[in-house]
This record gives sequence, structure tokens and C-alpha cells, in this order.
Amino acid sequence: MPTRCPACGRAVHETHTACQYQVEIPRRPIYRRFNVPIGQFTCCGQRIQGRHALQTSDPLGAAASQLEPDLQATIVPLNKDAGVSHGKIQRLLKMRFGIERSRGGSVQAVLRTARRCQPISQAIVRAMPRQVKGLLRDALALRDRHEAGELGDRGVAVSRGHRKTRLHRLLVWTRANAANERLAKHLAKHRDQLFPFLHRPGLDATNYRGEQALRPAVVNRKVWGGNRTEAGAEAQSILMSVLRTCAPQHREALDLISRVPCGQRPRLLFAPP
Repeated sequence: MPTRCPACGRAVHETHTACQYQVEIPRRPIYRRFNVPIGQFTCCGQRIQGRHALQTSDPLGAAASQLEPDLQATIVPLNKDAGVSHGKIQRLLKMRFGIERSRGGSVQAVLRTARRCQPISQAIVRAMPRQVKGLLRDALALRDRHEAGELGDRGVAVSRGHRKTRLHRLLVWTRANAANERLAKHLAKHRDQLFPFLHRPGLDATNYRGEQALRPAVVNRKVWGGNRTEAGAEAQSILMSVLRTCAPQHREALDLISRVPCGQRPRLLFAPP
């Protein structure tokens, strides 16, 4: 702090001291040497070598130089999250820290990390489907208790609200896996269609009947079905919807369709939502 005023030359009176903070990244890298003990089993003569907790790989000789764990962990988000190329990562390490590393070395660090993270990734992929499966099983158990007379309508309504809350928590969870993200989007789109069997006693808990109703149309579409033109595809979609809706209502499809060319507009009944 200057001791005098630059305008009038009078002395400066210090009133108090304030604090400021700064974070610094060391420019000089730390080089660490591991003295690896090597031996062999006396029973079979098989080679064995020790490993320190900070080592990231076992190769020696020409491949003995390796990046420390934190540095490898930094390369991964730079490349996969921030989108920095391996060439730019190579230049950054050399320019900022003086670390000589090839682009291939950066690639290998990412691939090695991916291989070791595979069990974690698989667990993440399984986590959300497992939780969704548990949620649906709980809902089915709730339905069974209600049908058995063990739980009244009010109890079902309260429990139904709890399960919707659990579903909401699953959907707002941040997901890094693409498969889980697709599942979450699907659940979010159809969240109001997951628990209808808790609202309407006797309603199926799955879309089995709907899937079975679609099978003839799907087979027909794959075999032929007149889908080589847009007009033919649209015609099939309309007619198959009518035909497959007649069946569960015990309506004679031929009778219904035959009245259409005469200008009549027969109606199909639909269950209320």
C-alpha cells in the first residue's frame, strides 16, 4: 500500500486488514519412482512382482512410465465431458506442466479407465431398472392386498401417492448412462399409465393384451401388408386398428366394415380413461 497520497502528498492512515485467497496449480510435476520387488514362487517357479497402491499399471521396461491416478482421472472428463481432443490434451500437459505424453498415451489412459470402470457402469445401468422393477412389484403387491380385502380404498389411495412420489424421485435423478436416460424419458412420458390397475379394480397390470392385439398387424406389415407406398401403409394402419378393436368387443368386423361404403358411420365402444 502506498504510504502517501499521490495527489497531495499527505500520509496514508491504515484502518484495517482484509483477506484475499488464491489457488495455485504447481507448474513442476512430481516424478515418483517405484522400486518393484520381483521374485518367483519356490513351488512352481512362476514369476511374481509387487505393486504399490499408487501404481496404475504393472508393465516394466519400456512401458514403465505411467501417469498418476489423479492425472489419468483428469484426462477422462477433459476428453469425454469437455470434448477436448487427445492432441490438445497432449499439448496442454506439455505446455502447462512440462509432461511429455503422446496422443496415444492419452487414448490408452481413457481406454484403461473405461475397462476398469466397466463393472461400475454395469451397476449403474442395472440400478434404475432394478428400482423401477421394485416399484412395480410393490404396486402389484398393493393391488393383491386390496383384492384380498386386507387394505381399504383409502389405504390404496395413500399408498398409490407414495409410489408416485418414488417414481418422481427416480425421474429427477441425474443419469449419466444413455440407456437409463432413455428409460427415464419413457417412464416420464407414460407416468400416468403405470398404475391404472390401482385406480380400476380388475384392470390388467401389463400391456400384454395390447401387445397380443398388435401381433397380426406387425406380422402382416413385415410380410407384405401393402406398405410399399405411403397410401398403403396408412390404409393398413387405419384398418388394422379397426379390426383389432372389434375383437375384444365381440363385434363382427366384416359387418361393421361393410356398412362404411354405404355412408354409415358405425361406432366402436371405448373404455373410459
